[in-house]
Amino acid sequence: MMLLLSGEGVTDLGRCNYSSHSCSNSQFEVGPLAVMVDQLMQGMLGYSILQKYPNNVEYVSKSGISRKNVAKKGLSLRLHGHKRTKDTGYFEENARLLGLLAKKRSKESNKQL
Repeated sequence: MMLLLSGEGVTDLGRCNYSSHSCSNSQFEVGPLAVMVDQLMQGMLGYSILQKYPNNVEYVSKSGISRKNVAKKGLSLRLHGHKRTKDTGYFEENARLLGLLAKKRSKESNKQL
């Protein structure tokens, strides 16, 4: 199993120690929510991913999940309307791009996410 995390910074899920778009293992400074996610997963898996498989935890910065880095042909623009408010559009788009990046990483590493 592999975890792909993205958040607001060091007080959220964490950050990369060096100014790169993504990092794992010793380059990833783990934040409090990443520890919480690990504890939730530990309850289901029976082991800590952060301790047992630190290379399988990857953090991606906001700029790392931008359209240019995830580039997918035919990615449709989703506009706000009656059921979709303007405020949530930014977060929905980031979630979709993170999902596409997870699929891309899964194919690259032949690991199940």
